[in-house]
Amino acid sequence: MDHCAPPGAEIDYDGGLRALVVTVRGDRTVEMARSLMAAMQERMRAHGTNRLLFDGREAAYQLDLQESIDAFLDISRAAEGWQIALLFALDQRETGVIMQTTGTTRWNLVRLFHDVQAARDWLAGTSD
Repeated sequence: MDHCAPPGAEIDYDGGLRALVVTVRGDRTVEMARSLMAAMQERMRAHGTNRLLFDGREAAYQLDLQESIDAFLDISRAAEGWQIALLFALDQRETGVIMQTTGTTRWNLVRLFHDVQAARDWLAGTSD
């Protein structure tokens, strides 16, 4: 676990997957998401990767629809050319779809999953 990660987040590097693995838990705010994005960028640069497995299954984003779209569009400006596997529970589909859509607008390859193995398999099959 990365001790520089914001509260409620774990950031690890999986060498076999050649990807950053980020897990978030609990209530999440826009400011927490901004802080996490900065930490992810730093770690991705340090490991020389553009791959991310983002696990939000234990997170609760308490934002309305328009607030979610605006926030994630703004936050995603920092990412371009990433390969992102988003992992969310079925009842979090709206948040996942918003993250997938806003991430794709920044020239990222983004897929949404609810099964961790499927997410890992897809990410492993993407090219650098």
